[in-house]
Amino acid sequence: MAGHDLEIPDGAFLGLLGPNGAGKTTLIGLVCNIVRPTAGTLSVLGHDHRSCQARRLLGLSAQEINVDRFLSIRQILICHAG
Repeated sequence: MAGHDLEIPDGAFLGLLGPNGAGKTTLIGLVCNIVRPTAGTLSVLGHDHRSCQARRLLGLSAQEINVDRFLSIRQILICHAG
């Protein structure tokens, strides 16, 4: 498979559209270091996607609201802000 580059300008929002099985969730998982790639390289602003620097540059918003009912509002906010 040929290499692919995806560049997103600063401040831009990105929406991934495609049919089921197209790899949208896998791509997000790869970039956020949730899924391990089997080949190739992945970088975030020049940093290896597994590095602390790359992790600091990314934010991931869950699709569903996931609130632990046993935590206080303050604990929930601290957890999600982290």
